[in-house]
Amino acid sequence: MKISPYKFVAVSYKLYAGDSAEQDLVEETSEDQHFTFISGLGLTLDSFEKKLTGLAPGDSFDFTLFPDEAYGEYLDEKVLELPKNMFEIDGTFDEKRIVENAIVPMLDEDGNQLTGIVASVTGNSVVMDFNHPLAGDTLHFVGQVEEVREPSPEELEYARNPPEKCCGCDSSCDSCN
Repeated sequence: MKISPYKFVAVSYKLYAGDSAEQDLVEETSEDQHFTFISGLGLTLDSFEKKLTGLAPGDSFDFTLFPDEAYGEYLDEKVLELPKNMFEIDGTFDEKRIVENAIVPMLDEDGNQLTGIVASVTGNSVVMDFNHPLAGDTLHFVGQVEEVREPSPEELEYARNPPEKCCGCDSSCDSCN
C-alpha cells in the first residue's frame, strides 16, 4: 500500500534545520516511536505530505522544505511586549511559569488559542514570540516509511477530534496541569 489520502502513516526521520551550509539536528524519531498521522486531514505540513505521497513501506526519503513551504518566514511583528500584569494570578506575577523559553498558551481578543514563547521578562513587561520555533528555517527531512495502512475507526475519530491540549504537550507539562 502506498501513501495516499486517508491512510495511516508511520515514518521515521531525522529533521535538520538551517541553510544548506550549516544544519542542526532538531528532531529525530526513535526506533520504537515513529511519527504517525492520517494523511489528507491537514494534521501535518501539506508540503511534507506531498513529498511522501506515493511512497510505500521501506521507501526512503530525503527532501528539503523552504520556509514558505513549512512554517513561513520569521516575522518581527509576531514578537510582542506585553504588560507583566497580564501574567498575574491573584494579583501576583507567575514567576514559576513565566520564565525565558517557556511555552505559554494564550488567547487573542477573539478567543483563538495562540502559543507563545517567553523571549524575556523585564521589570514591567514580558516579551512573547508568537512565531513558530522553526519559522524562517529551511527544513531537511531524511527518513523512511515504516507503515502504511487503512486507519482504524478509533484512529480516524481521534485524528478528527483530538483531546484538547493547552500547548501541544498531551497535557503533561506544568502549564497544562
